[in-house]
This record gives sequence, structure tokens and C-alpha cells, in this order.
Amino acid sequence: MFVFFSSCGCCEEKQKDLTYTHDFESLQGWTNHPYGLEKGIAHSGDFSCKTDTLARYSYNFQLDLNTISKRPLGKVSAILWALKSNESATGDLIIEITDKDGKNLCWASYPLTSAAAGAHEWIEIEGFADLSKKGLNDPANKINIVFVNSGKARIDVDDFEIKFENL
Repeated sequence: MFVFFSSCGCCEEKQKDLTYTHDFESLQGWTNHPYGLEKGIAHSGDFSCKTDTLARYSYNFQLDLNTISKRPLGKVSAILWALKSNESATGDLIIEITDKDGKNLCWASYPLTSAAAGAHEWIEIEGFADLSKKGLNDPANKINIVFVNSGKARIDVDDFEIKFENL
């Protein structure tokens, strides 16, 4: 007597983990930042990225979409933690999609000021982009995610988490 078992899901493509994180304890996969890391001020671990009038941009996440997944992407969400040095500090989490020639296809800004008004405590900022819109999930497109300090006060950022979902 032979017993045969079959699973309908055996041939389905499983979604791989499409999450990228950075706690600034290592720099693998992140572009160069002219101002460097800040030791001793961190949401987790020992390091964060300092932004101010000398360095407006944090380390940024930048990849071609075809590096992230061979399947079309449907959505990206990004979370980071920010620490304002005073209540007047302003900045934005930016999600940008460009084509292979660098032409901007999508630009979304999520302000720190809408997250919370207080200073000297870590604040979570979250943003997302719908990549299923026509032309955005072309494999040759590039995604760039960065925090931009738009004011004069210091803002430290830490613990980026970027999640992609396939269509």
C-alpha cells in the first residue's frame, strides 16, 4: 500500500523577507554621510545619526528595485526614530522613487512636526508609498529613503526600518 501526500502550496513562490533595518551600529548598505555617527545618543545601541545645519541629510537608504525583489513591489513603509534638541526642530522623512535616468517619479514627505511637538524624547516617524501605481514599480527604478533636517536645531535619527511588500 502506498500513501501519497500532496501540498497545493509546494510550487507557489514564497515572499522573501523584504525588510531592511539600520540601527547605525554598522553601516553595511548605507551611503556615505559627511558628518558621521554620533556615539552616546541613541534610541538603541550606542550610535545614531546627527543632523543639523552642517549635515542636513541622514545616512540614506538607496537601492534599485530589482535588487530588492525580482517580483513587482506593491508598497514600501519606512519608520525611524528622531530626537529633537528643542521644540522648534523641524525635519522630514522622505521617500523618493526615480527612474533609471534620475527623473523623479514619486516624492513623499512625512514631517517630524506632525509626529510630536516635544523635545528630548525619541519620536517615531512613519511614512509609506504605494508602488503599485503605473510606472513606479519598474525594476530599473531606484528608491531613496532619507531624513532631512529642515531647521536650525539638531535632530538625531536612529533605528530605520524599511519594509517592502510584493504585489
